[in-house]
Amino acid sequence: MIPGHSFSDYAADEADYLRWLDQIADLGANTVQVMVLMDDDFYNALYAYNTSRREPLWLIQGVTVASEVNVTALTAYESGMLEGLKREGRLVI
Repeated sequence: MIPGHSFSDYAADEADYLRWLDQIADLGANTVQVMVLMDDDFYNALYAYNTSRREPLWLIQGVTVASEVNVTALTAYESGMLEGLKREGRLVI
């Protein structure tokens, strides 16, 4: 996140993401996790990073389910949560 901006502003560009990915790897990590669908610059930077390095960074991609489904859920099957999760998963892929 860029100071002075909300996470949803996507103020970072591909160069920022590449720099951060380098720093993450320098810390000894091999995985990054994002909780929401990111902008193209993030995925382009991750692709560029992974195709130019011997050791890739793995991605754990989070997906969200609409909060109204989440709050009213009795079970994942009754509430439509499972279908919503599948839909969001397909979108992310």
